[in-house]
Amino acid sequence: DPVTGLLPPTGGQRKFGSRDYPGDAWVRDNVYGSLSMWSLALAYSKNADHDDEKAKVFELKQSVVKLMRGLLMSMMQQ
Repeated sequence: DPVTGLLPPTGGQRKFGSRDYPGDAWVRDNVYGSLSMWSLALAYSKNADHDDEKAKVFELKQSVVKLMRGLLMSMMQQ
């Protein structure tokens, strides 16, 4: 989601009662996703030599920060 930074649910469309709804984004899935993106950014930063590669590392790290902030906001609103 571009607003909250949360990853979408992995199951796709789920049937709930008489109507379809897109499902819920689980905290576990978002934490695992953030860990994998963070490890990818760290691994990519070891081999980043050019400015464009460093920019990609920066974008990956900022995506993880946005995801974790979205998780924190959703937990605080519950």
